[in-house]
Amino acid sequence: MKTINIVLGALLLIFGGLFFINDWQKVIGALFFAGGIFSISTDLILASNNQDDRNIKLRAGHTSYLISVVYIFIIVLLFQSGILNDPINGFALILLGVILAFPISMLYYRNEQ
Repeated sequence: MKTINIVLGALLLIFGGLFFINDWQKVIGALFFAGGIFSISTDLILASNNQDDRNIKLRAGHTSYLISVVYIFIIVLLFQSGILNDPINGFALILLGVILAFPISMLYYRNEQ
């Protein structure tokens, strides 16, 4: 199952790169790329399923939820102040932040132990 997830993550990285390079849909390409990074990083960081890894997943989930709520609040403030004008780019920023918050917090808690 781990190899299937890594292959799917690699395919998401490839398709995201193709979408982003060929100017088809930069927002979708960036989201595919972030999804590929998320898939590969979660499989490589936490390969086993022991109690320590479960605690890391639990702590990383709580931290990424908190980061996501603060990040969405900041993006809404940027919309209200007029710094961000395009709602699609703001929505893509929100999705990228939410998708990448979990692997970043997992790396932090994994290195902390």
